Amino acid sequence: FVAKIKNEQGEEADLDDEEENDLLEELENELEDDDIQIATGSAESGFTQRGRRVRTNFPLSVNPSTGELSVNTPQGTKVVAVLPDAAIQNMLDAGVITRIVDPQQPVTLPEGSSTVQEESSVAAAAIELTEINNEPAYVLNGIKDQKMLGLIPVEIKLKTTVSATDGRLIDVSQGIFSRIIDLLSV
Repeated sequence: FVAKIKNEQGEEADLDDEEENDLLEELENELEDDDIQIATGSAESGFTQRGRRVRTNFPLSVNPSTGELSVNTPQGTKVVAVLPDAAIQNMLDAGVITRIVDPQQPVTLPEGSSTVQEESSVAAAAIELTEINNEPAYVLNGIKDQKMLGLIPVEIKLKTTVSATDGRLIDVSQGIFSRIIDLLSV
């Protein structure tokens, strides 16, 4: 975890330890308002929001004055305006998925801690923050519950891609077997 502090002109600022700690504490308090914890101590970077793990291969940054979360991609810095909870809720409301697949139980942090330091915290996350068509997007592994031939309950596994800038559905993909079951289901 590396903290780089920039001034209003975008230049890196040199702060003494006390000033840097004060700024980091203020930033952590702002992130706690959205229940976000930045993951550290892992080969992959990421964050959790309300127990949902999100992994990314891109460096993350947070604007301390606005609290905006950004991802630094090869095409530049992109603001993440839609957080994972909102992206998931959009897919649930639209009926695209019934629930999200999470390979692990939600993370519970010690009282007062705002950073996740477990090695496995984001490595096995069901949500990935990536870039698609020059915009940040979440790839969500979800399940849609349906009834095959209107009688037999089945779970159809889907991979949805949701824009992290406006929350709209970008793509839905599923395996060939899931596609066949989906065609036979209601």
